[in-house]
Amino acid sequence: MAKEVKEAIEIVENALMFYAEEGISSDKKALKELNNAWNIVKEKKNYGYGYDDSNSVAIIWEIEDVKNIRPDLNDDECLEVLNFADRKHDAELGISWDTLEYHADYLYPKQKEKLCQKK
Repeated sequence: MAKEVKEAIEIVENALMFYAEEGISSDKKALKELNNAWNIVKEKKNYGYGYDDSNSVAIIWEIEDVKNIRPDLNDDECLEVLNFADRKHDAELGISWDTLEYHADYLYPKQKEKLCQKK
């Protein structure tokens, strides 16, 4: 990684030189150089099965997201909601706060007693 960092530093220095020598007119060159430097040092995201950040994107939902919707669920229940959402995923709808809430309520219905107390 040291080699990559050194290369990135050189690219950043080049970008700064472009900016210093050519002023605002070199912003595009500087930005290109800075993007090159970022691409060298950033950690590559590997999503598995041959997918990574060079050919795909991934949207991540986590247990804490489900807990924000349903704080009464434990970690295992929240993970089950996420797994259910993954299995039932509809590419036209995607996964959203609403779909997570729907799946949580389907898997773990709120108790009527608790609902009545809230009113």
